[in-house]
Amino acid sequence: SMYATQNECRAVLNSDKQIGLPLDIYIPELRLAIDYTKPTNIEERNAEEIKKHICVKNGIKYCRQPYAGNEIEYATNIKRLLRQEHIFIVSDTKNDIEIIHDKYTNWRRSIEIK
Repeated sequence: SMYATQNECRAVLNSDKQIGLPLDIYIPELRLAIDYTKPTNIEERNAEEIKKHICVKNGIKYCRQPYAGNEIEYATNIKRLLRQEHIFIVSDTKNDIEIIHDKYTNWRRSIEIK
């Protein structure tokens, strides 16, 4: 979502409002859905195919990315997908991750205080 907001786009995270099934990331301005998954059984693979089909029928580009487990690879993949949509992010990926970690830590502290 940090990359989307840097480019005046809104990122909807973990929502099922767009297609009735949860999408990890949906960027309405780009009509782009990104799911980071690691399907381990036939039911999960079928669910992904259903998501893809619904997205295509609704004019949404569905991108399934295997979950890398590595934050740098994760951020790099997001940048690559956005680049395919003509949004170019030139920031330092490692620094981006540090910023996200700091924001997350501050957020966690703020909710623990309440």
